[in-house]
Amino acid sequence: MNSRPKRRTRGAVLVVALVAVLSIFAAACGGGRSDSSGGSSNTTAKSTATSFGTLDSPCGAGEAKGATQQGVTDTSITIGYGDDAGYAGAPGLNKEMSDAMKAMIKWCNDQGGINGRQITGKYYDAAIMEANNRMTEACTQVFMLVGQGFSLDSVQEQTRLGCKMASVPTYSVSAAFANGPLMVQAVPNPIDKTPLAGAYQLAGLFPDAVKKAAIFTANYAATKDSTDKAKTSFTTAGWNFLDCEQTYNIGGESNWTPFVQRLKDCGAEVVFFSGSPAPNFQNV
Repeated sequence: MNSRPKRRTRGAVLVVALVAVLSIFAAACGGGRSDSSGGSSNTTAKSTATSFGTLDSPCGAGEAKGATQQGVTDTSITIGYGDDAGYAGAPGLNKEMSDAMKAMIKWCNDQGGINGRQITGKYYDAAIMEANNRMTEACTQVFMLVGQGFSLDSVQEQTRLGCKMASVPTYSVSAAFANGPLMVQAVPNPIDKTPLAGAYQLAGLFPDAVKKAAIFTANYAATKDSTDKAKTSFTTAGWNFLDCEQTYNIGGESNWTPFVQRLKDCGAEVVFFSGSPAPNFQNV
C-alpha cells in the first residue's frame, strides 16, 4: 500500500469541517440520480448561502496554493463518495446518499469551494461485493472519503487503514469500521452503543403506538445487526416489540402483501423497517 502523509494543513481542517456537514446531509436526503459521474461543478450562478442550518458554511473563496496532498491541487480537492447502487439484487441500493453528495458539492462550489479550491467528487459503486476493490482505487485517487456507505465495510478496512484513508461515512456496519481509526461519523454507530434520539422522539409523539411495534428486516447481516441493536435498546424509550417479526429477501420479494398482512394481523401500529428506501421499502 502507498504511504499517505499526515494531514495537518489548514486546508485539510477546512475540508474536515465541510465533510462533516456533507455526511449529515447525505444521511438525511434523497432523490433521483441521473448518472454516476463525479460531483464537481463550475456553475455561473453562485449560492448566497453562508450557513447550513445553524452551522456556518466552511465554504468560500481563498488563495490556497500547492499540491499539498494526494487529491489536492492549486485549484481543486478531490474527495470520494459512493454506495452499493450497482448490486443486481437491489438496483439503486442507497443511491440517495450519492445524490445528496453531488448536491452538497455543488452547494459548496457555488460559494467558492474550500479556501478557493473547487471540490471534485469521485463516485465509487461498491455493488456490495466490490467494497475492497473500490477502496483500493480510492487509496490512489482521492484526498479522503466523504458521505459514502458500503454494506460490506469490514472487507475494505484493512486496505483503508493501510493507505491511511480518512473517512466521514454516512453510515457504518461492521465493528471493524464503526470502531476504526481515521473515521468520524455524523451519527456514530459503535458496536456497543446505538443512538436513541429517534426512538425517544417517536415515543414522545406516539406513546401508545410504540407499545405495539413490529420488526420488518432483511435476511442480510447489515440489516440484522441494526435490527438486533434496536430490539435490545428501544425498550429503554418505552417501545414494545410484538412477536411477529418479518424477514424479507434482500434481493426483493415478488409479493409483499403477505408480509404486510401479517404485520396488520398481529396488531402492529409502528413498524421498524431495516433496509434501503429503494427499491424494497418503496415496493412495500
